[in-house]
Amino acid sequence: LGEHRKLFHPMQLLAGNYGAANTYARGKYKHKISFGDIPLERVRKLAEESDSFEGFLVFLGSTGGTGSGVGCSLLENLEACYPKKCKLSLPICSTGVSTLNSISAYNNLFTTHALLSQADIVIPLENEAVIGICQNKLGIESPSYRSINRAMAQSISNLTASMRYDGALNVDLGELQANSVPYPRINHLLLSHSPYLSSKREIKEYPRVGENIFSAHHESSFLMKVNPYHGKFMACAWMLRGDMVPKDVGAACCTIKTRREIQFVDWCPTGFKCGINYPSPVVVPGGDIAPPPNSISIVSNNTAIAESFYRNANQFDKMYAKRAFVHHFLEDGMEEGEFIEAREDIATLLADYVEAGADSPEEAPEESA
Repeated sequence: LGEHRKLFHPMQLLAGNYGAANTYARGKYKHKISFGDIPLERVRKLAEESDSFEGFLVFLGSTGGTGSGVGCSLLENLEACYPKKCKLSLPICSTGVSTLNSISAYNNLFTTHALLSQADIVIPLENEAVIGICQNKLGIESPSYRSINRAMAQSISNLTASMRYDGALNVDLGELQANSVPYPRINHLLLSHSPYLSSKREIKEYPRVGENIFSAHHESSFLMKVNPYHGKFMACAWMLRGDMVPKDVGAACCTIKTRREIQFVDWCPTGFKCGINYPSPVVVPGGDIAPPPNSISIVSNNTAIAESFYRNANQFDKMYAKRAFVHHFLEDGMEEGEFIEAREDIATLLADYVEAGADSPEEAPEESA
């Protein structure tokens, strides 16, 4: 019994009797049979009781078997039952030394392949990036799972602030999707946040709104291990909350556009969307994070996210070339053709990002008669 046990109704908690053995196949095919229609029935009851039902936020771990397999299976069913509702997925992955299983490359790639068609918006979060934020910005030498989760929650809470509070500019899930996803397959977005203030350090002066915006655009503030300056922005949504003046936000927007390191694709040169809510950010009492007077979370569609797809695909290729661990997936109901199909889909996705970031051909001037 934890201290936050009253956050969820006992009838909405669903547990299985066994794990997925770290394989996407067992989580998707075996657990789908054991759970049956119970998850959808629980979701249906919640949806019917909601006053303003906008969509779904689905958190899943793409590295393990339960998160990837069961999570993608649930999203597949939600897409079938609620096709017009926005489905925002937040897969949490580990790709470096913090990875706890040998077949994470398979699970990550299968999850990415599934989310291209089953989710409207995907905001991946990488443990290594959040660990770096905890170490460098919060001064936590060895971050615990609690510290990592709270750092993630601090940025994610800004995404739903417009749905929970009044403000000068509200942005719901539908607007976020319409302004951030130019093509159905280019639906993986980057998330960054600022400020992260340590509760253990003396704060003499809080950063201003403009400073937070510039800081959130820096590589160290992103919750993925990618460099946004290596790619081009296709869209950028600023989700601000706290004590601020909209005039300051507009001035920061004009300044950002003049910075050379922040490049937009030439076919969408002004892709900014702003959401402003006045309630100040809230933190868990007694935690590592101090509450700032204002904060910003940036959701951006940047071609640099293809770096993470390439890293995962490269590791997938090395393992699949040796057919390493493939038999575990085949024993749990997958076919080897699904490996080839998923890998080809990611190759097409990488080509899509290259095409999206390429400059448009210049039109030849018309010759006068």
